[in-house]
Amino acid sequence: MLSKKTFNLAAKRRTAAAWRKNFDNGRFDGQGGVVFIYQGKAYGWSSETPPTRTANTECPNVFAIEEDGTAWLAVGGDDYNGAEKWELILEKPLAA
Repeated sequence: MLSKKTFNLAAKRRTAAAWRKNFDNGRFDGQGGVVFIYQGKAYGWSSETPPTRTANTECPNVFAIEEDGTAWLAVGGDDYNGAEKWELILEKPLAA
């Protein structure tokens, strides 16, 4: 089920792209997958992308940003037990 929430994801996408470019002094070869962002900071990468990856390995409010910019949000649950599920984030279209 898709989320009814909308987010401006431009900053998170820039953060994820910068992490991919700069991690390990530019030697990161993990293409695809997702970069995880929590409280505005990138902290890791996984080859597994939501919804395949179980959400309980991340805290609620973690964003998972795919290389193409697709964004997921870990929701429900708590910090100790992890999130309950991933929700696809729909960005509100910009006015023309």
